[in-house]
Amino acid sequence: MSHPPTLFRGTLLLPDREIPGGQVRISAGRITEVGPATSRVADETVIDAADGYIAPGFVDLHIHGGDGGDFMDGTDDAFMKAITSHARHGTTSMAITTTVGSVMNASSASTASRSIRRPGRRPR
Repeated sequence: MSHPPTLFRGTLLLPDREIPGGQVRISAGRITEVGPATSRVADETVIDAADGYIAPGFVDLHIHGGDGGDFMDGTDDAFMKAITSHARHGTTSMAITTTVGSVMNASSASTASRSIRRPGRRPR
């Protein structure tokens, strides 16, 4: 199923500069354009941040949990609580980090991680 392109407009935060009045175009799930605002394409969905910012998602390479959920708890509930909290605040990818614990704790964390990563399962 094909979706019409989506156009995000606002101040773009790039690694080396800001672009006020910028846009990011997404087509078929891929970023196809980043730069100053241009005209829109027919049937394109426009999401206008007005004076707000458009920024890339955050990749967190060292995370133990969040919002009271600890990965070492080894439960689906703890995992979902932690990853949902981070997703709400802009984290798009993460590498979970465990702490020193018993073999049982580490095994439970590993099992819960595999369970959460099932295809189609996403944070609420």
